[in-house]
This record gives sequence, structure tokens and C-alpha cells, in this order.
Amino acid sequence: MIDLVDFSSFSITIHEKGKFLPAVSDISFTMKRGEVAALVGESGCGKTISALSLIGLGNANAEENGSLRFDGLELVGMDSKAFMKIRGKRVSMIFQEPMSALNPLMKVGKQISEALCLHQDVSKKEARARVLEMMGKVGLADAERIYSCYPHQLSGGQRQRIMIAMAFINNPELIIADEPTTALDVTVEAQIMDIMRRMSKENNTAVLLISHDLSVIRDICSTVHVMYSGLIVESGDADQVLDFPLHPYTRALLDAIPTRGRPLVPISGALPRLEERAAKGCPFAPRCPRAYEACFLLKPKTYVAGNRKITCLRKAEELMIPIFHDEFSTIIKQSTSQKALLEVCGLRKSFKAGRKRLTAVDDVSFDIRKGETLGLVGESGCGKSTTGNLLVRLLSPDGGKVLYRGADISSLSESGFKPYRKKIQMVFQDPYSSISPKKRIGWLLEEPLKIHFPSMDGKERKKRVLSMLEDVGLDASFSSSYPSFLSGGQRQRVAIALALIAEPEFVVLDEPVSALDVSVQAQILALLLKLGRDRGLTYLFISHDLSVVSYMSDRIAVMYLGRIVEIGEAELIASKPVHPYTKALFSASSGSKRIILKGEVPSPVAPPEGCAFHTRCPYACAQCSSSRPVLEMMEDGRFCACHLKKELL
Repeated sequence: MIDLVDFSSFSITIHEKGKFLPAVSDISFTMKRGEVAALVGESGCGKTISALSLIGLGNANAEENGSLRFDGLELVGMDSKAFMKIRGKRVSMIFQEPMSALNPLMKVGKQISEALCLHQDVSKKEARARVLEMMGKVGLADAERIYSCYPHQLSGGQRQRIMIAMAFINNPELIIADEPTTALDVTVEAQIMDIMRRMSKENNTAVLLISHDLSVIRDICSTVHVMYSGLIVESGDADQVLDFPLHPYTRALLDAIPTRGRPLVPISGALPRLEERAAKGCPFAPRCPRAYEACFLLKPKTYVAGNRKITCLRKAEELMIPIFHDEFSTIIKQSTSQKALLEVCGLRKSFKAGRKRLTAVDDVSFDIRKGETLGLVGESGCGKSTTGNLLVRLLSPDGGKVLYRGADISSLSESGFKPYRKKIQMVFQDPYSSISPKKRIGWLLEEPLKIHFPSMDGKERKKRVLSMLEDVGLDASFSSSYPSFLSGGQRQRVAIALALIAEPEFVVLDEPVSALDVSVQAQILALLLKLGRDRGLTYLFISHDLSVVSYMSDRIAVMYLGRIVEIGEAELIASKPVHPYTKALFSASSGSKRIILKGEVPSPVAPPEGCAFHTRCPYACAQCSSSRPVLEMMEDGRFCACHLKKELL
């Protein structure tokens, strides 16, 4: 039987300013019908541009060589008219960001219907019925209402379901899913991957998943192809590759994933730029712990080891020897004090939503000890970021108190809070939107010093700026750069420098690594740990990534619809969760025995009576719908708000 997809010595060269830049170099792999395979690697490795060649949407300045066949049909050199017969009908794509892929001016039902009518001869009535049926299959319960909604009226999870419905509506033979869950909460991610797995099985549709989330890949894929700098460096069975990686780059990706109980190992250096890829030697050699002299001189060759393909100069037997990273064993969390640096007591915050009030934070209480990292987790819309903004006084609470070193800072005027500004800082989720693009980095870092240290002269400020840049891993030349010239990881380092240059004690970290590759994420997390240890910092770490929170935190607080439902030692919460919501969160991140929650977070404008989680809870009883549980201490020291906490323990 002919393979559905066949990349054979396939290459892509981009023509730019008179130069020929190799984006993809001589890759070869196949896919069968119904197979779910993954392309993994850092941003810029060539994953997406390779996949886009399957639908003729590659770079306009690119030249393709070698062979790329779909069901025996050669795609290299195919004209755009021929691609129109394949794209959307036989091969569909689920894009990373549905909000930019969907037409904001067209109702979503019509967009799916348009994709169907373009390739099939159906009446409007039949098309509507088919679309509503497909919307139901992808988990959109209120399909009739959602059919008439615009994209901005839907949640991120609902928009991604619309993209999946659009991709599957023509029963294609291949789906390309480009980072389909990157921007989603872990619970919604679990729902989306469950839908894709089921739809693929029902329709015998092959799926090529592009992702950097290895837990997602382990959960859904049978085969993994690891890409680095335009090369496939390792291919094989997903479980084997992820459990027993051979290529040093595959190992480096797995070592960079935060795992509680072992040191975090960032990948040194950075991916080579396109213009550097034509250089002799292995492109991974400058970052590889196994590199020897030949690696810098000779191009690696691909060979078969068992049922795996490896592209490396070293033999498989050599690659099986463990790699030790003693130099990273010192990046560990500092010891914490038993004395609270910050106490939150009955904090409340609501916002006007039309004629009603939206309760974002509802009677929240916790403390953070000096030197501690408290992780705050929960789905989008649960009130995590609002809580962080209240602590740094970007918002004023409607009720409750925030005590810093015993002093109530929640009721202070702006001028009264000014002395605390340099002690309490925040690192925002998106550094590009929180840093002025019109100012150089040096100027931006000097501003907090002018405000908080007015007696400091210009020479001392510049000295402090250069020292801060060095502390966050950037050299002095970055002082004269604009934010737009920096990579995502470099901008995040600048954001951290901005927060720390005034020498704070307490820092709120709001999703500081959510938009970063796993390799850059590891670098930033290691940096935060080092700075926390060296400067005696206390962190509130807000994230939806449970592996990151588990690794970074001393304690974890779980938030649902504005309230804390469970809080305790990180090891206890991660390994033995009690609250049903906590169980679902950590099962979704573990990749095994997932608890798939139904629906999404209810609207905070009209929250359910009783326990807010009872509408989605698999354990809910009659008491849950009528009585709100209280956050109470349990025998093991954690606090939990659940009527069934003793039974669930």
C-alpha cells in the first residue's frame, strides 16, 4: 500500500537578499493512513514550513527540492490550481491561533459551512445540518446558538473546536495540527486532544501534530520526528523516543522539561540562524554535551538503530551512555522562613459587566512566607491574574486586606503606597506589550532607578544597569538595543531585569514562560531560581502549566471561579490532590488516566449556587448544589474546600 505522506530527501531553500538560506535540509519520513505523528523541536527548526508544503502554503521566496508525495501524488513543483483540489478537501490544517485564522467579520457557522460548500455539492440546508452535526461531535454543546456567534464571542477552547470542526468537515485524509493547544488551559487542552484522537480514529484520518509540548505528544502520537535546524535528528516510536532518547538534542529537550525532584537543565546557546546553517559540521555541535572535534567539521549522517533513525556522528551504543549535568545541581530553591512576608485576608474584587457585577476574586485568603514560591494555578477566568494585580496595587480591592510585613497596604493611597513600589514588583505574561518599544533597553532600566533612588547619579545608574543585564544573562551591548530587536527569551530577561533592578523583596510572576519554547523556558526558570536564591526573593508564581508550577513552587494554591479550593505543600498537592478540580488539573498535565472535564468555567457574572465546581464535578452530590464548602485544614496540613474531602483523600 502507498504511504499517505512521503518526504524523501526533501529540502527547502529560501532566497533572501541575494542569499540562498537552507530552511529544511534533506528530510525523509513517511506517514500511513490513520497514523498520528509528531514533529517536535524549537521554534525555527523547520517544523511548520515543512508541513505547509503539504498544502502549498510555504514561503513565497522558497525553493523546494527532493520529493514530497501525498497518496503517490508529487507535490514538489505542483501549481497553485492543483493544490486547490487538495487543500481543505484532502488535507486540512488546524492553526495555532484560531482568532487570527478565523474571519472576525463572519459568523463561525457560516465559516465552517463555506469550507464544506467549497469542496462538496450540498444545499444550504444540508450544509447547515452537517455543520451542526460536526459542531456537536467536537464538543460544542449549544451548537445552534454558537452557529450564529462571531469568533470574539467565544472562548479560546470554543474557537479551537470551531477550527477542528472546519478541518474535519470534509473528512480529509490528513490533518496538520500546528500547536493546536499552546494557548489553552490544561483542562481544555485535554478536551481538545481527546476530540482529535476520537475524530482521527472514527474517520481513519492521519494527523501530523506540530508541538513543543511533549506530554501532549506522548498522549496522542504513535510516532515522533525530532527536528533541529532543518534536519530530522531522531525518528521512532513515540514511547521509545520519549522514554529512552538517543540523540543528544532529544535528550536536551526532555531534560529541559521541569520535573520535580531533578535539576532543570537548560540547553546552552541558541538555534543557529538560517545564514549559519550552511556552515560545516553538525548544527547542534556548539550546544551538544557529546560533541567532539569531528562534530565541528563533518556533517552528520542518518543511520538506523533498531526501529529508530538517528542523524549523528556518534554510534547508538555511545548515545545510550547517560549524560550527567553536575554543574546544574546547584540551581535549587532556597530555604524558606516560617514567618509570612505577605498575608492576604478575605480579598474581594468585582467588575461591572453591563448591568451586572462580575466577581473575579471572592473571599481569598493565603499567606506567602519569606523566601517562598507560592504557585497559583487554575483555568483562565478563575481570577489568578486579578489576584496578582491586587497584590501589586495595579487594582484596588473591594474588600479584604493585604498585609506586607504586618502593614495593611491595601487601603493606602497611591502616594502612601509609593515606598512599597520598589519592594513589590511584577513580571508580566507578555514582555513585548509591557515594555515600551520606542525606548532602548538601557533607558528603560534606568527609569526605575530615577524614581526609587533619586539621589543616585547617572554614572552609578549606568553601572547598575550593566550589572543587572549581566545578572539576567545579557551582555552590555543590549543596553543600546530596542525591544523589537530581541528574541522572546531575551525580552523576558529584560522584563525580569526591569522588575528586579529596584531590589524588591516580593515579585509576582504572571505566566512568565507561557509563550516560550521548552528550551528558552528552562533558561528563564533556571534564571528565576538563581536570582531568587541569590537575592532572597519571594515569588507568587501564576501559571496554567502544572509541570512548571510543581517544579518551581514550595506550596501550591488552586483557584476556581474566584476562590481558593485547595492549598498545601507542592509535593502533596501534585502527587495526592484531594479536591476534584485539583485532581482534574493534575491528571490533565500528567498525560495518563486523564479526567476530562465537561464544559468550561461557568460565567463569574452568574456563578452556580453551592459549590461553584459542582456543574463539572464527577463526584458531585446533592449537598454540593445547595451549600458552598468552606476552606478547612485537613490532617495532612493542606486546606481544602470540598464536602467530600475526607472520602476523596
